[in-house]
Amino acid sequence: MRRKWYRGFTILATLAVVVIAGNSIAQRWNWIGGPSDHLRAKFMWAQTLYTGTSPTAVTSTAAELNKLDGVTSTTAELNYLDVTAIGQSEALKAAVFDGSGVFDVAAAHELNIDGTLSIGDVNVGASAAEIDILDGATVTTAEVNQLDAGTVLKAHSQVVTIAEVNAGEVLVAPVADRTITVLEIRIIVTGGAVGTCTSVEIEDTNGTPVVAWTGAIAALTEDVVISSNVVVANVTDSTPIVLTAGAGLTITKTTGTCDTATSITVIARYIVSDA
Repeated sequence: MRRKWYRGFTILATLAVVVIAGNSIAQRWNWIGGPSDHLRAKFMWAQTLYTGTSPTAVTSTAAELNKLDGVTSTTAELNYLDVTAIGQSEALKAAVFDGSGVFDVAAAHELNIDGTLSIGDVNVGASAAEIDILDGATVTTAEVNQLDAGTVLKAHSQVVTIAEVNAGEVLVAPVADRTITVLEIRIIVTGGAVGTCTSVEIEDTNGTPVVAWTGAIAALTEDVVISSNVVVANVTDSTPIVLTAGAGLTITKTTGTCDTATSITVIARYIVSDA
């Protein structure tokens, strides 16, 4: 092997053909031209290129080296690709999906999206605040779907003044194309026993109402809890009962004007279903 120094760099060759500015020699060096030719020299290695003060072989091909042609990245930027684990988020590293197309964001990391989030080509229109409503939710998918089901179980509690009873008070507003089935009624009288009127009724809002519950004033004494699951004298409890389609639920009185008592608390459990 022969070694030749030219202006601060070294060329090593072992029986290689070296082309300098278009002139070739074999097994020996022959410089043609002056310094200007030297500065314009192009080298072609037929065997191996070595670089560095302690020469290290360059094993990349010319095609592989040419991939760097036009690259503007810095060394630090190229090192972003040097991830510890494929498919896992890492600080100051690029997002590299694994072979299954999966990329996991570690709990200590955040993924901020300023634009639109799409899942399966469907845009997510909910805001972060709306999505955060689910934070801590323990409901199941089946339980959430009950909100969109044909039948929904509900409960209503309301304190109705005796004046509102006399005028007729709507407890549950009617909804078109929906039917209420009353399952249970509970009544608590406050401020004294109900007097003067004949009875208190809970019925639907139809012109010819379906009556779900009737309590004669003899049963409507102060602080007594009257419940559908207990038989009480002077009370007619028709629950469970289906009301008129599209009708709501109301409390009213029959014959005369109720007095003495100040209010009646009504608790109703009912089902709303498609009419």
